[in-house]
Amino acid sequence: MGQSATSAEMNLEQVFPDDILLEIFRRSEPKTAVRCRALGKVWNEILSEYSFMKENTFATKGKHLNLLLQVGLAAWVYSPDNISMIDCVNGAVIPCQLPIEIDQSGWWSVIGSENGMLCLRYSINGFNSEVLVWNPLLKSLRCLEDPADKLLRQAVIGYAFGFTPRTNQYFIVHVSKRHIRDRFLHCNVYDSAYGEWRHGYIKDQRLKNLGDSSAVYRGKAFWINWVGRQSNIASDIVIFDVVTFEIQKIKISHSPNQDRKLYFQSITVFQDKLCLMGYEISSMGWHTILSKVDIETFNIVPWINFMENRQRKIHCNPSFIIGEDLIRVHERIKSSKRTNLPLSVEVSVSKVNMITHKRNTIYYSSWPYEMCLKSATIVSQGLLIP
Repeated sequence: MGQSATSAEMNLEQVFPDDILLEIFRRSEPKTAVRCRALGKVWNEILSEYSFMKENTFATKGKHLNLLLQVGLAAWVYSPDNISMIDCVNGAVIPCQLPIEIDQSGWWSVIGSENGMLCLRYSINGFNSEVLVWNPLLKSLRCLEDPADKLLRQAVIGYAFGFTPRTNQYFIVHVSKRHIRDRFLHCNVYDSAYGEWRHGYIKDQRLKNLGDSSAVYRGKAFWINWVGRQSNIASDIVIFDVVTFEIQKIKISHSPNQDRKLYFQSITVFQDKLCLMGYEISSMGWHTILSKVDIETFNIVPWINFMENRQRKIHCNPSFIIGEDLIRVHERIKSSKRTNLPLSVEVSVSKVNMITHKRNTIYYSSWPYEMCLKSATIVSQGLLIP
């Protein structure tokens, strides 16, 4: 089990405004002790009670966002430097390290992030896997068993992580099938309020591939159901109720107009709205499109249409919207004119203002060709603990 909040170290003045910092110290209670590094000094102080930490997590939600880049390595290459945390405002690299030690045959992946928490799935040595809920700010964590560890030969796998609105209760959802034609869907839900997994089965033969993108919104988990030979066609939005274990689907319609092709990338929650992120190719160029998903009427309505003049290839590169800015991650293989130099992978993070169309690169790095970008996740800075 991981560290508790009493042994965490924080650099609070870089995360929260001065007025919130002063309020934290003014409302200090003897219920939550944290070793704190603030304003250039180090001392042991009794901070706020947990209710105040929860209150400020929600009050500052969406105001302090970082981008977590996960860099995957080839099986024959090992390096501990496989994680980067980037400030989405100025591009500064924030010191960050995984709270677990993974050896050469191990792996890890991001399930989701909300309220300052990261939910990871990992294996230390490549055999048994576990689930981890981690707060990078407080350096606190909770380790859980992974239900997939007991289910072999799974064809459909979907994970999701999220909170119920304005509470500290979160859910971790896992659904799977033994093979595509299996009639039954295995469902597992971890409820933090009870501290245990619940298990069930659903009869459904139509799910093919839920993919990596997921969201938890108003007590329900959402995925995109991908179909086709290469699982690259967005067919439905899958809705899973974490309480009743019921599944519903919203059909994703595709335009018959061959001159305007719409491609979907991910499902996300933006400004308290469930959205589909994608792009459209037309004779006018590339458009980034954010569509609202109405779970009451089962309609998908285009919402934000943003034209980009100098758009690079974005087929698999993730995008995020923060305020008026579009955060886009680019990855490309760089070859050298000199044949004796090895290939390298370049990763850059650009910020584009959706009103002025002003673009600037806030982060750039390159790695050996054996390394590649596995995922990019927006992480908020919050005071909630697992």
